[in-house]
Amino acid sequence: MVVPTAVLTEMVHHNAPSQIQSWANNLPAWVTLETSSTASGSKLNGLGPGETEAISIALELHADALLLDDRRGIREATRCGLSTITTLGVLEFASSQGLLNLASAFDELGKTSFYMPPPDMLQEILDRAALSRKTA
Repeated sequence: MVVPTAVLTEMVHHNAPSQIQSWANNLPAWVTLETSSTASGSKLNGLGPGETEAISIALELHADALLLDDRRGIREATRCGLSTITTLGVLEFASSQGLLNLASAFDELGKTSFYMPPPDMLQEILDRAALSRKTA
């Protein structure tokens, strides 16, 4: 997994949740830090430095998918021809593979500063995950 240096900077910022700071200060071996050769000085439709660098790196690496939760970032990435997945999408996929309990993951995520969608949307994702487990 590639993490843009601009994103890491956001993750270790003193306003970031302590769990995020701790993870970012002790990156697992499977994480690679990258700096975009094209993102410096460019802003993609008013995006922040993290989203801008993430999209630039994904384009440079011809990434299979880009993890983004910011709606403007998702729109811009899609406009650039990139496939995106959200945090909730990653959790739903992990649940479909039997790697985690989706309801518990949502509960834990809700304890952070992550913007959670309305309960009816979360329930829709839980229902879809339950259905996929039944048909698997």
